[in-house]
Amino acid sequence: MSDNPARKILIKGKSPVPYFLVRRMDRARIRPATGAEGAPDPAEGKAEMKEITLEAKTENLPIVIDLANELLEGKNCSMKTQMQIELAVDEVFTNIACYAYAPATGKATVKAELLTDPDALEMTFIDRGQPYNPLETEEPDVTSSAEERKIGGLGVFLVRKTMDEVRYRYEDGQNILTIRKELTNGRKNQ
Repeated sequence: MSDNPARKILIKGKSPVPYFLVRRMDRARIRPATGAEGAPDPAEGKAEMKEITLEAKTENLPIVIDLANELLEGKNCSMKTQMQIELAVDEVFTNIACYAYAPATGKATVKAELLTDPDALEMTFIDRGQPYNPLETEEPDVTSSAEERKIGGLGVFLVRKTMDEVRYRYEDGQNILTIRKELTNGRKNQ
């Protein structure tokens, strides 16, 4: 990693700059893993896939964001699209970390897949926490002022508005939330 003093200030939390912008400073050093795992399988329309299981804690958010960014490295993905993906990943994983197992903690599995035809990134978040379908959350009144608006739901609202597809299912005692974003010419990339 870089010894850039600005990066050190951002990492230590002395700046309101989101973590994903700090990671941009390091992007030149990130390279996707190679080998049999994640090898392309054109029959399935998947170019590459990665999966991690980790403790659902906010301290692990950078690892999850890196998972997405490693797959996006070298792809035809605009900065706007990448920032939308990072925002959605941040929101989904933070919700799992803060609420799925509260007050305890538990594991989360995150799968990231590059899809082809059309080029897209699909991420699936799996936890065994309390059943919760975020798609049933009432949309916040974005016309009200922050003081008047009911607390909660804005993050899920942003995920739904910026991703091309959001799916949820509860299966075998697991919450399974999948988000998909087209990397070029997606309906929400304009």
